[in-house]
Amino acid sequence: MAQLFVYLVMALHAVSIISGYMQYDLLIRAEEMGITDQEAEVNDLREQVIAILIIATYIVSAIVFLNWFRRAYFNLHTLMPNRLDFSEGWAVGAWFVPFINLYRPYRIMKELFDETESYLRRKKVAFDSQHQDGLVISWWVVWILGGFIDRISWRIYANAETIDELLEMTIMDMVSSGIIIVCGVLVARLIKDYSQLEQILANESNYENALNPTEEIALLD
Repeated sequence: MAQLFVYLVMALHAVSIISGYMQYDLLIRAEEMGITDQEAEVNDLREQVIAILIIATYIVSAIVFLNWFRRAYFNLHTLMPNRLDFSEGWAVGAWFVPFINLYRPYRIMKELFDETESYLRRKKVAFDSQHQDGLVISWWVVWILGGFIDRISWRIYANAETIDELLEMTIMDMVSSGIIIVCGVLVARLIKDYSQLEQILANESNYENALNPTEEIALLD
């Protein structure tokens, strides 16, 4: 489910890039020869619809991802109590606390992989060991970069009045969407890879017995 919404967000941002290019072309024509009111209205309506769809999908995907993230960390806590660095609640809360949200979600994601793989090695369970540090770091760097670019884009949008400023805003929006797509590819890979590790854990009787019967293992298709 989490992967599905990640892909949906990526698809909408791909559409946004196409729409942004169309807006860029329209602004160039407006600067050179002028455009009709109808062309401007159609462009604005298209951009607004895409923006609404992106915001709605982003909210839902964030909720689904955070639920997956929290559940995965909860399951790991159940498996190895008092071993992890943070409480289960931080898997969600860390995203919303200023400054802490710049590094703690990364640390929790890294800990998910490190501790799970370490546990499997201690239990001598065979699994396809993949060095995930580079992937986790890449995901987090792209995420932080995307947030930075998005802030710049919104500042330009808030003050854009001239065609040149609107062109700059459009370019920044397309760059931001491109970064989000890259981030989506990385997080989808992380979800897939960790879900495979959890599948191996789920096949271990000790892991299944450790879980509260009312809790489901955070597995993804």
